[in-house]
Amino acid sequence: MSISDYFEDKILDHMLRNQSFTPPASVYAALNVDDPLETGACEVSGQGYARQSIAWNAATGGTLDNSAVIDFTDMPAACIRFASIHDASTSGSVLWSGSLSASKTVNASDTFQFPAGSLDVTLD
Repeated sequence: MSISDYFEDKILDHMLRNQSFTPPASVYAALNVDDPLETGACEVSGQGYARQSIAWNAATGGTLDNSAVIDFTDMPAACIRFASIHDASTSGSVLWSGSLSASKTVNASDTFQFPAGSLDVTLD
């Protein structure tokens, strides 16, 4: 996954300019039919779709991954090609985004799942 410009600026200002930054209490996984870029455009919508909060394993070697299964239930019919991480359950800002290793077509009412350890975030 790639870090967003928004979050890069927050980290740089916080670490190198002593600007206050309060991290979000929770971050949320989102599913996207196309590259969400910096805005979160192309996020799935409809049916019972909602962003899901993420629990994380401790970072090691500049990488961390989800510590628990992330389930998106009652999906609308869609072809999921990208995932993104946001600082709010709705609206908010994109923190990271990236393409899936393989696109996944879901039918209406299906569940889309990230097994534990499969959503990786890297700083490089």
